[in-house]
Amino acid sequence: MSTYIAIKGQKVQGLSPEPANSVTGQIWYNTSSQIVRFKTVVGSNAWATGNPLNLARKRFGNAGTQTTATAFGGEGPSSNKINATELYNGSSWTTSNNMAMGRNSLAGCGTQTAALAFGGQGTNPGPPSIVNVTEKFNGSSWTTNPSNMNTGRWLISGCGTQTAGLAFGGENVPTPPSSINFSLAEEFNGSSWTATGVLNTGRFNLAGCGSQTAGLAIGGAPGPGPSLLAEKYNGSSWSNSGNMSTPRSSGGAAGTTNTEAMVFGGSPRQGAVELFNGSSWTSTTSMNVSISSGGGAGTDTAALSFGGQSPSTPAGGGTTEQWLSGGGTLVTNIETV
Repeated sequence: MSTYIAIKGQKVQGLSPEPANSVTGQIWYNTSSQIVRFKTVVGSNAWATGNPLNLARKRFGNAGTQTTATAFGGEGPSSNKINATELYNGSSWTTSNNMAMGRNSLAGCGTQTAALAFGGQGTNPGPPSIVNVTEKFNGSSWTTNPSNMNTGRWLISGCGTQTAGLAFGGENVPTPPSSINFSLAEEFNGSSWTATGVLNTGRFNLAGCGSQTAGLAIGGAPGPGPSLLAEKYNGSSWSNSGNMSTPRSSGGAAGTTNTEAMVFGGSPRQGAVELFNGSSWTSTTSMNVSISSGGGAGTDTAALSFGGQSPSTPAGGGTTEQWLSGGGTLVTNIETV
């Protein structure tokens, strides 16, 4: 059997960290993750698998873009509430400073260097409880905001930026489903929260993307099962939008407005993906791995899915996939040593 050194006349180069300026066709061995990596061209509208999170988790907060994403908090494989933070550089994840409070089922928004975390089910102090705590991230450390949400909720969603955030949906009881599926929404101005127009249909475990003045609430659970519903926010009120083709809760979403967005994965665990044009949804290429309760970042043309539950990791995994609309190049794995 031929070997790489026999074909190329040299060994695969061992590198750590990842090369900053890799070229198409380049192969190297990441000495930290012990994975052989290469940069390749992918086809139109494709999902490609990338390096997983260092700490497997589900029901966490997230922010950022496809190449500068952030994952924070969540629930680990042993059902523990965590405060760990990780940063993505387009090819691999690195550990950053922890949040002040370990919690799961929280929401997040913003960028990798200016993220916002709010709500969730926390552990500090005392036993698990629904919290209204808000924290800000500057790219390296977290600071607890003096002003918290008006109504503490978990299984919540949000969108926007650190200085113009939007929180919506969720529950304030410890065990869903219940008769209290919140339709409440709040806006954050960088220092304090203000109640705003409520969702037409209260629900929890919904996906969200967009901005404070053009938000999108997707799917969720208004009752015992997942929903097809989507609602758009215009800065003051919500309106029903076109329904999805596939019902889902706990899905991931990407998009900076409510007229160009996408949703992927979700419960029941699936890899189905749909694109939104502001009025209707269209199914497109499915993910490689079925995921629920994971994170989403980026846009409808350059999205990132990470973490969550997969068939092989029902307690929470670290899977990462990048969406490349129209094709492109991607660093991915050859094999695990």
